[in-house]
Amino acid sequence: SEVSSSVPIDSNPDFRFGPCLMLGIAYAASIGGVGTVIGTAPNAIMAGMVEKLYGQAISFTQWMRVGLSTIVVFLPLAWLWLTRLAFPLKGEQLPEAGETLREEREAMGVMSREERLVLTVFVCTALAWVFREPKSLGFFRLPGINDFLPGVGDSTIAIAAVLVFFLLPVSLKEGRFLLTWQEAVGIPWGVLILLGGGLSLAGGFQSSGLAQWMGQQVYAFHQAPLPLVIVGVVTGMIFLTEVTSNTATTALLLPLLAVFTQGTGEHPLLIMMPATMAASYAFMLPAGTPPNAIIYGSGYVSIGQMVRAGLGLNFLAVIVITVMAYFAVIPAFHIVPGQPPMWSK
Repeated sequence: SEVSSSVPIDSNPDFRFGPCLMLGIAYAASIGGVGTVIGTAPNAIMAGMVEKLYGQAISFTQWMRVGLSTIVVFLPLAWLWLTRLAFPLKGEQLPEAGETLREEREAMGVMSREERLVLTVFVCTALAWVFREPKSLGFFRLPGINDFLPGVGDSTIAIAAVLVFFLLPVSLKEGRFLLTWQEAVGIPWGVLILLGGGLSLAGGFQSSGLAQWMGQQVYAFHQAPLPLVIVGVVTGMIFLTEVTSNTATTALLLPLLAVFTQGTGEHPLLIMMPATMAASYAFMLPAGTPPNAIIYGSGYVSIGQMVRAGLGLNFLAVIVITVMAYFAVIPAFHIVPGQPPMWSK
């Protein structure tokens, strides 16, 4: 009865399940966003930046090795933090929860034809990304799409999926298709312009010689311990994106971090990838990530509750990302700490 009330849940200080559930949804969306290269805009920006600066493509599966490992580690820790420390759930009962969920599922009805088509295209696209490259299974080599179509990249698959959306008919009689241009114009194209601006900025750093000059200025950092450098970059990125757009901040700072790695003598991905993941892990304020803003806008979570839960989770994220830089990024990209890759020289 309290859940269905028009009074926001956070008006009852004894009901901790409400804010815990809402924040859990937001935080899970942010944590899960690092799982794939298309999960959040910062991920795509970093992948594009690495290809622009170094001519090296980060494949869908390479990113998943790092992203899914981080999710597996961080998601249970976030759950423990929310339910045991931030909002301890002791003895709370939801006697009507089962009935409410059953009614909501029945109200949704069966999947429409449009929903089934979208799901099919999405699953096929994800599988194409995963199996674009051949997979070595020890004694067996699983062929990939590139074995038959060498020129196909992740972007090629994405464009093909969009074209399928435009071409799949929902009703030929009515001339309706799964996606129309009137609907497509509502896509936030500004994100693509922002991505292009970041790539142009990175290219300008390289072509003007500014990257080499800045790399020389930060050369003193080559003596700093790598874990300390990663902790500093991740902490700064997390708390900076609490009050700024994580997409814009990533597009602006990644070129600088690429230059910074020249001064440290480290592999660029050892610093750029943790920084990119950190951009999605701002949990304290509504402006930190879009999920935070959506949950705060529901009226069920106050600023105080979000800050209380998010501050601890921010520091937990610093630890997790730093650890995963060693146990996930290094093996996924065959990095040797202390040695820059040949393609970054």
